[in-house]
Amino acid sequence: ADDCFLQFLNIRVHESQGYESKQIPLRPRVRFNARKVAKEMEENGVPQDQITYNTLLSGFAKRGDVEGCYECFSEMLRRKLEPNTITFSCLMTAFVRRGDMDGALEAVEEMKSRQIPLDEVAYNTLIDGYAKVGDFDSATQTLKEMDASRFQPGTITYNSLIAGFGKVGRVEDARSLFNEMGRRNVRRDTVSYNALISAYVRVGDIENSVKIVEEMKKKRVRVDATTYNAIIDAYAKKGLFEEVWTWLSHMNEAKVKPDFVTYTILIDGLFKAGDFDAAVDVYEEMRKQRQPMSLITYNMLISIFSRRKVLNKVHSLLADMKREGVMPDIITYNSLIDAYCKSDDLLKAVETFDKMLTENVKPNTITFNTLIEAHVRQGDIDGGFMVLEEMRTHRVRVDGITYNTLLKGTAKEGLIQDMEDILAQMLDKGIKPGTITIAVVAEACVEKRRLDVLERLFEKLRTAGAKPDAMAYAHAIAGFCKADDTEAADKFVELMREDKVEPITHVVNALMHPALSDNETAKAIMDDLSKNGVDPSVTFMLLVDRYASAGDLPRLLHLIETWKKSDLRIDLYPYLAAMNLLTKTSKIKLARGLYADVKQQRLKPSLALINSYVEILCQGGALEEAARTVEEDVHEGNEEVVMSYNILISHFLRLRYLTEAQETLKRLETRSRPNVVTYNTFISSFAKQGEMDSAVSTFQEMKRRQIEPSVVSYSVLIVGFAKRMQFDKALEFFEEMLSASIQPDSIVYSAMIDVFAKTGNLAR
Repeated sequence: ADDCFLQFLNIRVHESQGYESKQIPLRPRVRFNARKVAKEMEENGVPQDQITYNTLLSGFAKRGDVEGCYECFSEMLRRKLEPNTITFSCLMTAFVRRGDMDGALEAVEEMKSRQIPLDEVAYNTLIDGYAKVGDFDSATQTLKEMDASRFQPGTITYNSLIAGFGKVGRVEDARSLFNEMGRRNVRRDTVSYNALISAYVRVGDIENSVKIVEEMKKKRVRVDATTYNAIIDAYAKKGLFEEVWTWLSHMNEAKVKPDFVTYTILIDGLFKAGDFDAAVDVYEEMRKQRQPMSLITYNMLISIFSRRKVLNKVHSLLADMKREGVMPDIITYNSLIDAYCKSDDLLKAVETFDKMLTENVKPNTITFNTLIEAHVRQGDIDGGFMVLEEMRTHRVRVDGITYNTLLKGTAKEGLIQDMEDILAQMLDKGIKPGTITIAVVAEACVEKRRLDVLERLFEKLRTAGAKPDAMAYAHAIAGFCKADDTEAADKFVELMREDKVEPITHVVNALMHPALSDNETAKAIMDDLSKNGVDPSVTFMLLVDRYASAGDLPRLLHLIETWKKSDLRIDLYPYLAAMNLLTKTSKIKLARGLYADVKQQRLKPSLALINSYVEILCQGGALEEAARTVEEDVHEGNEEVVMSYNILISHFLRLRYLTEAQETLKRLETRSRPNVVTYNTFISSFAKQGEMDSAVSTFQEMKRRQIEPSVVSYSVLIVGFAKRMQFDKALEFFEEMLSASIQPDSIVYSAMIDVFAKTGNLAR
């Protein structure tokens, strides 16, 4: 039995050679010193017992070091020391740290075969492992088994599950378990609360996260750096740095010291927000505060600075590591190589790779994939293949990313034979190319007019179960259409239908390309699609969205023309999308043509379409035509008609046509009720012209009509009076705003700071 289990452990160790290890990096001397003490015990005749080996196993397990556990466990058996529950719990921990639940379960089976009962630690380790790999059914089942045993689930058990649910965004499940802890009188500690906060943060619910922090304070649960870091990270990711600084202030008030995670969050967030100087300042502050720096900390910072190509800071960190005696590991070197590759400095990347080898740090798949991608990006396909050969020499696992990168590279360079060879190697190893890669391959075949290769490749891919997606079919169909090969084009449409490819947006896009607008083959395929139950109108709508979001007005107009020529009933939606794009260009002639076309197609213009058209007319100075359109086309009884009139009023006041604006207001009042935007437009216009009495009078009229003023209403008046040195009036409206429970915005605060400063009220 011992030999069988040792053989199993040995297999797992060998499998780990190509495995992306999750082991926690420690300084090499930690492991060496522990073993040195054990050796000293033996030399001095001090017997090594079960506790000695369990202690060593615990150390290896916490690192996820299965190889160390194997050596220790085999030596333990050789010395005839019986493993116990702690021994196997350590082995399970090592496997769980690696994300290897099969190994952990094998350890459980071995325990059962030796009639060693599972203890609380073993159950918690299993539940934690299942939660980390997202197998919540097994985690819940183990929780039930634990509940039925003499060990009741405790705080650690629940914390693992709450954290697991949180990591996959299952907030309701996390909250349910958290509540269950309360019902069962299981102590909810800082870790419990932090796990729930992280769950809410992961789904972007900062409001509930903050509420939980408040609950912690009320219940006198310790709020630690992890708590603050979660909230700060959430705000930093949204770019809300005012809130970030506020929470840092709270952290300081609570006498909780920022840790390396806090600083890392700030550096990363500021870089993403584009505030590079501030990010570097935070880094310098971190160094000044002499934050304890482990290998993990260094790697995180090197990764951040590497991604942003701030190589001087990377070199500074490497120098610090050397001075502190912290040895770079595979993660450090991979970050460096990636940074040099992204800076197109392949020479430095290769030098770093060579240095890595001299330091006895074994490169992994990520290392080689980064170098291959850099060569391919520079068009050096031969260099990419040379790296592939070296990868094989080092016996490093070649994965799908490796092949996909080379496949895309050869396709883009038009190296059809190399492309076919790589694809054959991929399929032989059971690796399926990604859908994007397949699309690139299809495009390359079409560009090189190697449609024979395209047919052959599609056949191989479909046989291997790697079905091409819509984009790949789009390239294929477009290629055959351009070659006027109707038979092949029809065949690919049939294959596409057989593969149940959806949506067909890219296919129809290919067929509707301007170059194919008069192509009878494309028209025949479109008709065929319609006859076979595929609704091209849905695809038209998807194309409208694409062109509109890209701001591609010419293609959108071409799409409308194509749609009109088809047998399909055209919808109002493309006209609205085109009109919205035209509001950014003020092209009245095009807008008039579109609007006339809408009526010619007997489509009823929506209010949104009318408003966009009215805006374009107003921008072009055709205000009378705009007013006429509103009167004729906006139907009676539509409460939203106020939006149309607000556009007219805004443009009349912009041109200082006060009489026309007031007449428009009267016409609006016969059809609907003015809203706060209507009055704010008048107030703003009066304030800009210095007519503050008229602005106040309009404001009072709005209140008399029981229309609630908004922050904009007060803001315009306060800023207007402040600019004219009428500080008492500005203060009067500021006080009124506060009493109305309207939260001032930054404009109001800036104006009032100016008012108080100029009136000598510095304390206020």
